Amino acid sequence: MFDTPATGEAIFFNYTDRPFTWSWDGQPRTFEPGARVNLTAAKARHYAVHLTNRELCYEARNGGNPMLESYTSPEKPEDVIEFMERFNKCFIPLGQKENGAIDAAERDRLELLELRSTIQNEPQTKESVKRDDFADDEDDFEDEPSVPVVEEKEPTPEEVEKAALQQEAKALKVPGWHLLGVENLKKQIELKKAKDT
Repeated sequence: MFDTPATGEAIFFNYTDRPFTWSWDGQPRTFEPGARVNLTAAKARHYAVHLTNRELCYEARNGGNPMLESYTSPEKPEDVIEFMERFNKCFIPLGQKENGAIDAAERDRLELLELRSTIQNEPQTKESVKRDDFADDEDDFEDEPSVPVVEEKEPTPEEVEKAALQQEAKALKVPGWHLLGVENLKKQIELKKAKDT
């Protein structure tokens, strides 16, 4: 699709202030706001593309540039700045060696740099970092902030239903399916099926 690793690991980061639910292999998964999850690069890229599309549509319909919606799922994403700006926020590739194996030191370094650059809410002090967190590293991380851990939750039945309807609407090419609620998705799917018959 574009120049992101297809193998190895990556972090998917829901940088938004809203939960994000999407399916992989028919299984919906919900990521709470601020969630950072290590995944295979292919899964992280999949979720990142769909979160990027959702955010472009959301911004276009909520006071942003109306043209943003036309930038969803571009044929050549690397040529669409608006798409890549958002995509690069939620897809964070981890360092790889030439043979494709993850280099742990590089992964840790990249994660730490990314986390440091995105922690914006509460400034953390040296006192808030537990020494046990860095016991093996001695003084290497003395001035680094502690990293918040966000727990994943199981999707609710409503989220599962919405994800299934979104997949069906996408397959039927229902316009604006990204942002529709369950009832509107059902109506639009019925209308599209009736129109196609």
